Amino acid sequence: MIHLKKPLISAVNGFAYGGGCELVLLSDIAIASEEATFALPEGRIGAFPAIFAVFGPIALGIKVSNEITLLGEPISAQRAFDIGLVNRVAPHQEFMEDAEGMARQLMKSSPNSLKIIRETSSKTLGERLPDFWITCQRFVREVAQTEDFLEGATAFVEKRSPEFTGR
Repeated sequence: MIHLKKPLISAVNGFAYGGGCELVLLSDIAIASEEATFALPEGRIGAFPAIFAVFGPIALGIKVSNEITLLGEPISAQRAFDIGLVNRVAPHQEFMEDAEGMARQLMKSSPNSLKIIRETSSKTLGERLPDFWITCQRFVREVAQTEDFLEGATAFVEKRSPEFTGR
């Protein structure tokens, strides 16, 4: 996402949980239906949202990013707008029309200008890519090998609350 040459618009009409929420974070522009909800529930299943953990504090600030990642609670489209995760909330019946309108507006700009704007605005995110890879390696070494991770994944599949032991 960071190295794309063209702008990426996210249009959310429903659940953007886990990786879906992270894709919205990395989008250049995001619009949500008033019925959309967002969440990062990975901690509740013994995992963690690596993309959001690294790039969320830059895009949304540390306190907001921590609230979303640590609590794992769903947030409304309006809350996503209030914290800057999405650019716009539209009525459910109109949201795709609004997203397509944004795309038409982008198409009025020079591709060369858009490319430079994206590169410039994504520079800080690109500088954090090494942190992202380190975070992924930590996940594999320190989380994915634990009993809690296995319990969380099993509980998720079995549709029950996990019983974590800290091991």
